[in-house]
Amino acid sequence: MQEAGAIRQRVPLQAVEQPSLHRRRCAHEIGLVDHASRTAQLSAGAAPMENGLQYDPLEAPEPEEWLAIDEAERIHLTQDYHRRARIRLPNEKLHAVFHVVVENQIALGDEMPVQSTVHRLMAEGLDRHEAIHAIASVLAEFMHDLVNNPGSSTESNQAYFAALQRLTAEGWLVP
Repeated sequence: MQEAGAIRQRVPLQAVEQPSLHRRRCAHEIGLVDHASRTAQLSAGAAPMENGLQYDPLEAPEPEEWLAIDEAERIHLTQDYHRRARIRLPNEKLHAVFHVVVENQIALGDEMPVQSTVHRLMAEGLDRHEAIHAIASVLAEFMHDLVNNPGSSTESNQAYFAALQRLTAEGWLVP
């Protein structure tokens, strides 16, 4: 019974060594934990839209091109990809927003440790889409903590970056 009580206890982001139960719950609620979708992802491809733009999370977009696209269009492109891949999501728009935020952070290059985290997670065995989901799960937990603990925002980026350093493919794949 003591174990059940420990599950309910909130653990600050800084103290988390592996994906926490809270991160898993947040990730699941916005459709970031669905490892069975890999086949659907691969079969979706990246068909160009009428305007010639496309998005495929398995392929890194050119940073300058990605950042030049209007934010709403990036979200739309991401939603379109998931629809074509027939990936069912509990909240399609929120899922797409997290994808876009992570892609934006990747496009910033060395300004943030996100690009290097994607590369590291892929070297550990995740495909690029799974790596984006793993990072988005950390981001979701980070944002949840910011909303619920506004006083902790002074060093929030450092806590996020530290959590990204602790993130591993093995930790992400273990339920």
